[in-house]
Amino acid sequence: VPLTVAASVGGRNNPPTVSLAASATTVQTGTAVSFTATAADSDGTVAKVEFLNGGAVAATDTSSPYTYSFTPSAAGTYVFSARAYDNMGAVGTSASISVVASAAPAAPQLPRITLGLSNTLFSPGATVTLTGTAAATATGAR
Repeated sequence: VPLTVAASVGGRNNPPTVSLAASATTVQTGTAVSFTATAADSDGTVAKVEFLNGGAVAATDTSSPYTYSFTPSAAGTYVFSARAYDNMGAVGTSASISVVASAAPAAPQLPRITLGLSNTLFSPGATVTLTGTAAATATGAR
């Protein structure tokens, strides 16, 4: 009869260690931020790493390198951390990293120029008088 015995040294399972790094901590909306977690387990193996955004699981990676990409769609501050699980169920959590996303700058406003003619028919060599006004318009206005 086969018998399998599982034991850990000292009778306890040490939790894995995990650290988190971000490619940037200040971005504009629509710009991706890459996260990399470094995880290790002194008395076993790392089973998975979860990436948390505001405490909620945003992604899970089961193989090293442990990575996650986040693209903010709204301006604000986002708080990320990583949680590593080992093969025996112990959990380690990284320090948190805050990412501040700001709105992308508005497109420059272009002036609107309106020209008026004193007459629409001209003889060759005639003097043409143009009068005009310029005003700023909302982006995309026509």
